[in-house]
Amino acid sequence: MHEDVDLNRKAYFDAPSQAAARTLIRSAFALIEGQTYRLKQWALERYRQTRQSADPGELALLEEVAFDLNDKGKVTRRNARIRTEANVRFAFEAIGRAHGYQYEFNADELGWGAFQQALVTRHRLTQPKSANELHVEDDEVVVTLAAVEWFQHSSMRLLIEAVRAMSRHDPKLIGDLKQFEARWHESSKEARGLLMSDRKQRPTTRSTPTGQKRPAG
Repeated sequence: MHEDVDLNRKAYFDAPSQAAARTLIRSAFALIEGQTYRLKQWALERYRQTRQSADPGELALLEEVAFDLNDKGKVTRRNARIRTEANVRFAFEAIGRAHGYQYEFNADELGWGAFQQALVTRHRLTQPKSANELHVEDDEVVVTLAAVEWFQHSSMRLLIEAVRAMSRHDPKLIGDLKQFEARWHESSKEARGLLMSDRKQRPTTRSTPTGQKRPAG
């Protein structure tokens, strides 16, 4: 999924079009949702390994299942319906709880704001009420890429803290973690640099839903 986002980003900035913009946004959220699921699986596996007590509702949502009763009064399982925004916050907080370290979600981060804006665009594209709602501005693409960068950075930071919590009494693992963290910080700088580079290269014209061109600005 990371490769899909990279390829679609390149395709959009090399030859911007409405189709390329929509494909990039869809692939970005496929990455976010897939990685959110993996974070929840990591937290669930930690609960199972340590056999620590956890809220039954939390365990069910980590498995993405919900329960109901059928007409015969029997308990049935079904896939849980979880809003993307709530799911991301839940996954982040669950990682901290499962690994025993204090984590508080920061809703004031600029990246979270970008994520919320990008989510509005994604919802509009997946549930359009008119042809006009399928139109994507280049600024919406850039905001979506910023949301992806924030999500990946936040996820890695969470996992580093999780490994640190597990390696408190393992000197070798602590040393390996420090080396990895240094490499990760460096790659994060490169990712942010690439994002800003993409923004400078963004299209100077935008296509209207009718295919006519209009100046950016």
